[in-house]
Amino acid sequence: MNSLLNKSGIDRRFSFWIVILLIGIISFIRLNDSRWAHKGNVGDTQLSFDSFGYYLYLPSAFIYHDFSQLEYLKDVLPAYKPITDFSQAADGPKGRYVNKYTIGQSIMFAPFFLIAHYLIVPFTEFSRDGFSHPYQLLISIGCLIYTIIGLLFLRKALNFYFDDRITASVLVLIVLGTNYMLYASRENTMPHNQLFALFAVILYLTYRFYQHPSFGRATLIGSLIGLCGLVRPTEVIICIIPVLWGVYTIPDFSHRIRNYWKHIGIMALTAFCVFSIQLMYWKLQSGSWLFYSYGNESLNFLNPHFFEVLFSFRKGLFVYTPVILFGFIGIILMFKKMNQHVIAIVSFAVLNLIIVSSWDCWWYGGSFGQRSMVQFYAIAAIPLAAFISFLIQQKNNLLKGLLGSVLVFLLVLNVFQVWQYKKGIIHYESMTKEAYISVFVKFSSPDNLSSLFKEPDYSHYRPAKNISNEEHMLINENFESGYFPGYGYEKSAGFRSDKTIQFSPTFTFPLKSLKFAPEVKIKCSFMAMSGKDISDSKLIMTVEADGKPAYIYKSLDLSMLKLTNSEWHPVEMWLDVPKYAGVNDVIKVYIWNQNDDELFIDNLQIVLLKKKFLM
Repeated sequence: MNSLLNKSGIDRRFSFWIVILLIGIISFIRLNDSRWAHKGNVGDTQLSFDSFGYYLYLPSAFIYHDFSQLEYLKDVLPAYKPITDFSQAADGPKGRYVNKYTIGQSIMFAPFFLIAHYLIVPFTEFSRDGFSHPYQLLISIGCLIYTIIGLLFLRKALNFYFDDRITASVLVLIVLGTNYMLYASRENTMPHNQLFALFAVILYLTYRFYQHPSFGRATLIGSLIGLCGLVRPTEVIICIIPVLWGVYTIPDFSHRIRNYWKHIGIMALTAFCVFSIQLMYWKLQSGSWLFYSYGNESLNFLNPHFFEVLFSFRKGLFVYTPVILFGFIGIILMFKKMNQHVIAIVSFAVLNLIIVSSWDCWWYGGSFGQRSMVQFYAIAAIPLAAFISFLIQQKNNLLKGLLGSVLVFLLVLNVFQVWQYKKGIIHYESMTKEAYISVFVKFSSPDNLSSLFKEPDYSHYRPAKNISNEEHMLINENFESGYFPGYGYEKSAGFRSDKTIQFSPTFTFPLKSLKFAPEVKIKCSFMAMSGKDISDSKLIMTVEADGKPAYIYKSLDLSMLKLTNSEWHPVEMWLDVPKYAGVNDVIKVYIWNQNDDELFIDNLQIVLLKKKFLM
């Protein structure tokens, strides 16, 4: 493979020190995360939103012994505010909660949780509730350790095939030139960081396995594949790498099956045994060995969003992580000098893209760039290194300088855009072409930025097949009596809010008055209009208990609706009432306009929906 291959005499220490430097940068960003201050805002914790859901297995098992009703969240949520409304678990047919997320992330968190719970917290004044500062600190440190493991093993894997300077360059590009930088630092409790590490270790072990095949290595690889599936079930496609690595022709494939079928069988059996942990949990909680916990969200292979995933300004991979485009170019270059690994990488890349693009919520909620691709970068490092090798070998200094300058620019751009994302200049899910252009290499937001955003469409999700709803009208308010004549949507009056009247009437419902039962939703809808693009105006729905701070606080930012004085816009928000809510708890619904501009509201309806499982 000429200079593509690393020569044994080349000093490999340079890439090691590059890894140390990169780990230092990541650690600095992680430890300077503003959320450590926990200022009381929703999500100002290290275990919030999705991470909170992945983590729930541990306190449920070791502290509260409550997988089914999660009643302890009634105290935890107002204390730490990790989420808005509770959507981290699904309602099972046995009347028990079933965690929306699989157990793998909790397994990877477990050593650090146990250290915090048994060796640190008992000797401090912190609460032993599973969520206080020592737990969050130890989990974050644990995730940083996985980052270190991932980068070190990726370095080792790259050095099997490439010169050390190429390895160092690729590591710098992946860490600083992609959104891995964010998910290895500030967002390292999300699964992508851990999956990246697992993929890197599997890549390393695959090389070692084919050097010296053994059932021990096959068992280890299978265990890691199973763990990937436990973190996110679709990630079991990483099995393509060890199975097809080194296969380029049909005779290669025949040889692989004929000589390694026992090893591949061991990998598959071990992976299944590891994944069976999840099957047992589903059986315990739902009564079935298989349970789909994502409700209306699903994979739709008949309607993939390839263009949006790769090129959209909302979350396009090549828009927010353009460095990876050179990895795809590297795949073409590999056909010439590393063709024995092309089939494995292309097969994995294509199948991964199909799965990522087929998910209904292809933008994957609040995130920077296409976060679903972060773990893929561990595999994409090989073709990216092939491109860097091609670049270094170029005799045309002009071409070499031009492409090198582009790579450096894209690296700097990524670092800057991660900073923009953290400052809210790049929106977490509502970017458009116009919004992107308006903030490109800008240190502050233009005044009209919110008008350039476009909220994603969540309405297209198909209804869950086994659930129906019964609707009961709670409030039908037309604001005709004692409100503001001349401001109505259909009739003569409506509600007007401005800097002098910031709050709408608060609609309060004790759950006992609703004949409360599990599986309840509250829907609030109304018509809204404003003279200008408003900011800091929200529809708010809360659940409170005994006069304590709300343990559920959900809000909808009205500025995203682009309200104008010439058009009325429909507004709608849902609130899931959790099982652990008490009959004496209270639901409150109101609108808060902190803006100086007028906001008009009319035809407000609040509806109770009771879910029924269809047998």
